[in-house]
Amino acid sequence: QGIGLCMHQCRLGCKFRETHSALATHPVGTKSVQARGQRQGHPTWAKVTGDVARSAVTCDQTQAILQTFLRFKKSLHEDTVFAELDQAFPRAPDPRESTLLLSGLAKQQTLDATLLALRWHEVNNYELNCYHYNAVIGAYGKTAAWTEALRVFAVMAQSQVEASNVTFNATISACEKGGKWKTSLQIFSMMAQSNVEWDTVTFNSVISACEKEGDLERAMQLFSLMAQGDVRSNTITSSAVISACGKSSDWKRALQVFTAMSQNRVQRDAVTFNSAITACEKGGNWEKALQLFNMMAWSTVE
Repeated sequence: QGIGLCMHQCRLGCKFRETHSALATHPVGTKSVQARGQRQGHPTWAKVTGDVARSAVTCDQTQAILQTFLRFKKSLHEDTVFAELDQAFPRAPDPRESTLLLSGLAKQQTLDATLLALRWHEVNNYELNCYHYNAVIGAYGKTAAWTEALRVFAVMAQSQVEASNVTFNATISACEKGGKWKTSLQIFSMMAQSNVEWDTVTFNSVISACEKEGDLERAMQLFSLMAQGDVRSNTITSSAVISACGKSSDWKRALQVFTAMSQNRVQRDAVTFNSAITACEKGGNWEKALQLFNMMAWSTVE
């Protein structure tokens, strides 16, 4: 959403320059230019400058709130956070302001403040949409705080806010990073029940969860399901499957996946080669391991 705001401001800036250019090119009054702009569907000078000013105020306001929360560090209390937010937003924040606030807190990894800011919206019956919850779940996911991620995921369902593909992926990723592979698979199944499509990111997370657990068969099943569903695998997917093969000393299947990467035009990286070499080494096939090592040395992989 922060990127979206920057793009929005860039577009406003371009329109600002276009309007300024029109004034400089045509020696007529501002009203004439405004009238012509209105007839052509362009924003007036006042609207453009007003939008830019409001965007700047929103950014400055949010940054001030973020800095306040960062000063508090871990000694955050609900009353303190609510008071700060009430003072900063005497009226209901619009969705853009809420997104800036929650995503900003998420990027700073201030998880307690993020959750309290989310609760402040709920207590005051302020609008919360999928993007807001995604920002909070994503913050927990980055620190493997899977319990908190699941809690927010549950609150989202209770609030009857429809979860998106991004929501599910962020929650699965949090569980995967927290070592909760069974929970990752449960949420993966929920996506199908909710008619939310799986994508490459989804499969990468659940396959990685199975790889960390050493469950090769389930990882292979998911890899096959990915192909059946016409979901394209990437370097991360294949490397995770090869690593799972290595943990089970299954060098044959590891090489099958490794070879298929070239056939499917999936790029190999250092992790891919190392995983394949490890699989051959654990499987006792030193000749193949050496061949892969030499292939890696002659390739452009760093």
